[in-house]
Amino acid sequence: MHRAPTENALQDMRLTGLIYYGPHYQTASHRLTSILDQNQHLILVSLLRPDPGSGGKTRLGWLRIPPKQIAAKSLRHVLERIAWLDTLALPGLPAGIPLARVHQLAQRGRHYQAQAFLRMRHPQRRAGLLLAYLTELRQELTDQAVEMLHDLVQDLERKGQRQQERHFKQNARQTNAQLHILNRAVKAFLQAYTEQRDAFQTVFGVVDEATLRAAVNAADQLARPLDLDSLDLIEHRYQAMRQALLLFYRTLTFQAVLAPHPALLALAHVNRLAQRGQRGQRVKAVEQRIKGETLIAPLGFLKRTRWFKHALANRPQINPNYYEAAAFERLDLSIRAGDVAVEGSRRYQAFESDLLSPDEWQQLKTFLQNRSAITESVTTYLQDCQQRIEQGFAELQRLLPQDTTGLHVDEDGRLHLAPLEAQPSPDLLAFRRRLTHLLPQVQITDVLLEVDAWTGFLDRFTHLTSQLPTSGSHKTALMAAILGLGTNLGLEKTSQATGFSDKLLSGMADLYIREATLLRAQATLDNFVLHQPLSQVWGQGVSSSSDGLRVLVPVRAPHAQFNVPYFGAQRGVTIVTHVSDIWMPFGTQRVISTNDREALYVIDALCHHESDFDIQEHHTDHAGYSLHVFALCALLGIRFAPHLRSLTEQHLYSVTPLHLDPPFAPLMKGLVDTDLIVDAWDDILRLAASIRHGKVSASLIMRKLASYPRQNRLEKALKEMGKLERTLFILDYLRDPTLRHRVRLGLNKGESTFSLARALFFGQLGQFHERTFLAQSHRASCLLLLVAAIGTWNTVYLQKTVGALREAGIDVPPHVLSHVSPLAWHHINFYGQYHFDPRQARPLDQLRALRHPITPDSFLAL
Repeated sequence: MHRAPTENALQDMRLTGLIYYGPHYQTASHRLTSILDQNQHLILVSLLRPDPGSGGKTRLGWLRIPPKQIAAKSLRHVLERIAWLDTLALPGLPAGIPLARVHQLAQRGRHYQAQAFLRMRHPQRRAGLLLAYLTELRQELTDQAVEMLHDLVQDLERKGQRQQERHFKQNARQTNAQLHILNRAVKAFLQAYTEQRDAFQTVFGVVDEATLRAAVNAADQLARPLDLDSLDLIEHRYQAMRQALLLFYRTLTFQAVLAPHPALLALAHVNRLAQRGQRGQRVKAVEQRIKGETLIAPLGFLKRTRWFKHALANRPQINPNYYEAAAFERLDLSIRAGDVAVEGSRRYQAFESDLLSPDEWQQLKTFLQNRSAITESVTTYLQDCQQRIEQGFAELQRLLPQDTTGLHVDEDGRLHLAPLEAQPSPDLLAFRRRLTHLLPQVQITDVLLEVDAWTGFLDRFTHLTSQLPTSGSHKTALMAAILGLGTNLGLEKTSQATGFSDKLLSGMADLYIREATLLRAQATLDNFVLHQPLSQVWGQGVSSSSDGLRVLVPVRAPHAQFNVPYFGAQRGVTIVTHVSDIWMPFGTQRVISTNDREALYVIDALCHHESDFDIQEHHTDHAGYSLHVFALCALLGIRFAPHLRSLTEQHLYSVTPLHLDPPFAPLMKGLVDTDLIVDAWDDILRLAASIRHGKVSASLIMRKLASYPRQNRLEKALKEMGKLERTLFILDYLRDPTLRHRVRLGLNKGESTFSLARALFFGQLGQFHERTFLAQSHRASCLLLLVAAIGTWNTVYLQKTVGALREAGIDVPPHVLSHVSPLAWHHINFYGQYHFDPRQARPLDQLRALRHPITPDSFLAL
């Protein structure tokens, strides 16, 4: 007799992607296809065949064409694809399928080309993969459209500011000349007033009337608004993007959290006028009579904004361009602040949709499976924080006279923290150089071959369809593809250097290299090094650090942004990388826009990686720090220990009033709002559980919280909790030099990783020439996989070197080895070998044959 599974078994099945339906277990892909009718199956198949409406391409290929840059044309490009997907009327995902499993299916479907889909033997499997992929593609396109709206609105104002700057620069000489004329005239006028003489005669005696009038007229032309507002310069630029922005409003569906929303009311009015009035009818007055009906323009979104004087300069007349531009700017701000949700979006859906449902949350609490590191009540938590804060200050007060912490007071009574001593010492550095000099010289290809023989990490790259690893010559082709992507040579140049065909390398990359296989291969190397004897002197896989590696993007990529300190006048992206205490990178390497905060992505890799690391402490620099990260790390059981600037000037807080004597009194800035924490405590724990159980990524939810307005209760409560956790950390940091050394060492390990990564990423001048996140992410992940392979090879040979030294009677103490990095690379040749064979040189009468025989048809086919 069949028995229903227990609740624990059901939980395990949810995590592995199996769904329980009565007496049978079904995979998620089969469950997806069960909701499709015959007509919908035919629609999905039609996506895989050439379509005249998309220029002879398959609709699937057409849907995958990425936008080239941030522009109105690119926004229309994305919106056209969203609208076309909506015409398919595909069903929504059935309840009960884990979103993580749907994401896995979508990622697999992303790698299939149309012909590969058509070759599938099982139509049900093909339909399931397509439905999962198209569902995620619709979400990604929607998020992309919202991001483009933001970039276009920002670019609109930025171009107005640049035009104003150019105006000042181009007219600097003329402005200066007119200023001198007016200055002389005013001085003459003031002199006439002082000496009681005729003002006109005095002024015109210095500057004749014609010159003065010309100067005043020129000043009128050259002068900008007193507040230097540049909005008056953008009207013609808005007109160029107007149709794309209106299409954005008409294509997507918006839901106001607190209805009615003024920007949505205004845009609805704009759209209603365009549909009911004459062609091209626009908002030109507060009241407009269209076909016998009086329509009143909403004006609430213009109150207390810069746009008011431009849109309503001649009230009741309205400037339609400024009216619409103001509405779109307000819509953009409201979406990013969470006041407006976008239907079909992943990043900009309603906040409640990102969390575990109340029923799921109650079930987790009932079975004590919320997996939060803080299990006590909110009252106990606050009392414990206050007790630790008081003890921390008392300990600092006791240690200050002993001068053992590096903390001292200057003559003015201000606290100062002494810089850490340089480590390691010159003698230790010299020993490290001699040690690494003993490592054998080797080619990077031999490193990969040997590391695979030791670990089998290439077996983690399984075929997209069969899920089997490759072997033989195909394994070396896969290795070459990883090397070509990781060194940024590209597959074409790697083909020329290795002898493998470009087609073979592309096939290996498409069929074997994807996010899941890269993550598994990375974890295999991490685990191998973790269990080597030498790694124990570096750490036990319990701490890590993260930082951002900047990469220039010279091509037009939508997410590449300007950042003057890093890229000057060019654009670039950032690779957020996590490195463990044993020098090994781990987790997914995230490619983000350079102006995105790294702090948003700190937690993702800490929660979701496949290595044996048990991360208990994490380090970042100031770019990876925020109050939200402090709070969430505490909830997830990870000690967040960043490097903060001007540490003695940080603001500290307590739960209850705390009397402190100088010099610590200035550090205390007040009390946290405990009422906020108490009221939102259950939601705080639910948020942490949603991240821990994979309902939502930490980066997504933190991005929302960071952009939310002040009235968001959960965001404010997390900040208050973050203030307490930051205070506790700073108190520990001030009195514990060992912690400070640990933080610096963790960040130094990240910098060593970046040094090796920059040396490896030598192809194409170390720049990304791909336009999509996916292509850039694959190169970044292959790059860090090569770093891990080199670290693995070096670890094994360092162990051999240390053993040989000890056999020779040379002592190598563990404290010396703790400063020896396995990321040295000067003994490894990345660039191949050049062979000079005079016998291969051809004379003029024996030139080499062309690569392909030439016929009219073959030439056109090239």
